[in-house]
Amino acid sequence: MTDTANLGLPCIEGNQAQKHVTHNEALRLLDTLVQLAVLDRDLTAPPASPAEGESWIVKTGATGAWAGHVDAVASWQDGVWQFSVPRVGWLAYVVDESALLAWDGSAWVSAIVALTPTALNDMTLLGVGTTADATNPFSAKLNNVLLTARTLAESGDGDVRAKLNKEAAGNTASLLFQDNYSGRAEIGLTGDDDFRVKVSPDGSTWRDAIVIDRSTGQVSFPQGGASADLELTLAELSLGVADALNTAQFLGSSGNRFADSFDTLTYVDTGAASNLDSATAGLLKPLATSGASPSYANAGATGNRTATIVVTVAGISVDGGLASNMVNGSTSLDTSGSWYTNTSVAAAGATMRFDFGAGVSKVITEAKWYQNSASVSHGIWKWQGSNDASSWTDIGASFTLGGATVQTQTALSANVTGYRYYQLLGVSGTFSNATFNEEIEFKIDNYAVPTTGNLTVASNALTAAAAPASAKLVARVKEVDTIALNSDLIFSVSRDGGATFSAFTMSKRYTASSVAVYESNALDLSAQPSGTSMKWKVVSANNKMFEINDIYLYWS
Repeated sequence: MTDTANLGLPCIEGNQAQKHVTHNEALRLLDTLVQLAVLDRDLTAPPASPAEGESWIVKTGATGAWAGHVDAVASWQDGVWQFSVPRVGWLAYVVDESALLAWDGSAWVSAIVALTPTALNDMTLLGVGTTADATNPFSAKLNNVLLTARTLAESGDGDVRAKLNKEAAGNTASLLFQDNYSGRAEIGLTGDDDFRVKVSPDGSTWRDAIVIDRSTGQVSFPQGGASADLELTLAELSLGVADALNTAQFLGSSGNRFADSFDTLTYVDTGAASNLDSATAGLLKPLATSGASPSYANAGATGNRTATIVVTVAGISVDGGLASNMVNGSTSLDTSGSWYTNTSVAAAGATMRFDFGAGVSKVITEAKWYQNSASVSHGIWKWQGSNDASSWTDIGASFTLGGATVQTQTALSANVTGYRYYQLLGVSGTFSNATFNEEIEFKIDNYAVPTTGNLTVASNALTAAAAPASAKLVARVKEVDTIALNSDLIFSVSRDGGATFSAFTMSKRYTASSVAVYESNALDLSAQPSGTSMKWKVVSANNKMFEINDIYLYWS
């Protein structure tokens, strides 16, 4: 009896008796092998209870009835195993893996792997983990992408490049970054051949942040920013060097870039300065006066101060008396001169706040706490100061509150800063209900608002190699008060040793860590008398407080 060449179906011979047997066997093989699906390919022993027509691919190491039939298709037919030896090109769908396999002549392999490399050419759509469409004919939905170079050992050159090619200069070749499918940033050649970095808040309005000219390689920053030009970048680097070395720096080919971080005042003309507070290294600032030294004799220290100090208590219930009794000048043990709470509470997070009023800034260096019981304490507390009741600065170390009828609190002794608000902040422990809280007094400066004078200060002469035609200045300034640049604060330069000054027009480039960076455009010095003795000068107006951290002067 002969079989067919591909599926091995038995043929009916001429004059064969019982032709239906051969015919039925061929039908069963067709039923098994056409649209072939196997349940599994990982079994070495036949399943105990196979169902009629079910099939498996026999795994290496097969035993029992499957022994000797590795890689064959084993089908349960009419109560016996029927084995079909695969031929090249047979396809089988493995149900438990949802995988399509092909027989390559020696093994069952992935049907995709079995395809020749050219079989994937000229595909119109390809989706990996998602469905591709006409707008995005190649689409992938995944969490990581890896492109790695083919190594020399693999007949490669070890390099890898991703290439984006556009048809013409007016087209786009870019990488677009999206948020929920709405564009937020784009880099590449967008509409011309200059390299651009663009950003968008909404996917509709786009702004160039960085542009690199295709012909010159020059970098521009159309929106400004921290490094909108090379000279500002050099200024910041120079000032960083000066600050790190704690000494002013002359940089540039002819020493025409001067950076001073004021760690010393070697190059500051302190003798000719007016109203300069030079007490703090690294800063130039106006001198501020606050009146008399702190004392218990000054206004606001003792007595009835309820008209000028607002007292509030939070986190502790005031069950008898008023919080304002702490500053009413009375230590009587009743609700007119003291206050108390009926319940002991956790001190942590509780506050007792003293507000000296709008426009008032007080320096307090000591306090006295009065209570009627010497044996009662209220847990651990600390002093804090603020000028906006939002941002608080710790003053001194934590201490135990109470424990004496009069407790002198020296944690404030190092304080030299004026604040509108002072508060006691509970740290830990328990605030007791076992005593009357009577009064608090302050060692305080006078009750006048500190005044800031106007500052004039200039550098010592800096020698230029030749008479400069232009100059540029960068300054880093902490604006303690609101500063109107070029009116409250004016920067100037001279090339004739200070006889003639010309004012820069300064712009605020950005603010970082509360320090503003000012930069001028190049200033033409041709109207000044010729000279090589360079000086910068700062003049303030309107009694504004500020702190100049450093200055960079460039001339050419």
